[in-house]
Amino acid sequence: MIIILDYDNEETSLFKSFLEHWGIINQFKFTHQENEVCRADKIILPGTREIITAVKKLQVQNLFTLLKMLNKPMLGIGAGTLLMCDSITGYKFPGLGLFPLNVESDFEISEDIYGFRDIEILKESKIFKNAVISTEYYFEQRHFIRLNDFSTSKISTSKYDLSSSLEKSNCYGVLFNIYKSGKNGIQLLKNFLE
Repeated sequence: MIIILDYDNEETSLFKSFLEHWGIINQFKFTHQENEVCRADKIILPGTREIITAVKKLQVQNLFTLLKMLNKPMLGIGAGTLLMCDSITGYKFPGLGLFPLNVESDFEISEDIYGFRDIEILKESKIFKNAVISTEYYFEQRHFIRLNDFSTSKISTSKYDLSSSLEKSNCYGVLFNIYKSGKNGIQLLKNFLE
């Protein structure tokens, strides 16, 4: 069973619509129930514009602590990847610590990466198998992660090269929006399923 954490917000509805459009929604279950997350084979932390609300929802459901302890394959999408890191600049809560990284924020850099962008693969990654490397990756985060040992792809700005995906053991993260990245987005989800 592949669990997608349900923040019960607009982004959850968009994700469901994306999966329905591609005809694969029956392969996933949206939930925030602790017992179902414990039984999951794999877990997806979707993106959200409301990071604080998502964290509070996870904490109320006792999932924030549980996710730190589970040794299951996890995929973070957009803000879901940010939550998998140690900390996020500007927020007073710690992240899950699955990636020992700090997330930064700089409005000027964020504006430079917003929209459809090219990514460059840095090293082989299971998550990018059969994906087309093109300008069809959609970025909308106001936060970023500098290149590091876990970076599997990058995006270049006028000032910096930044991570666009991460991989560590059975944890994967992408900093772009999968359901706005078309065929590439669906390919990444299929790779995670397999």
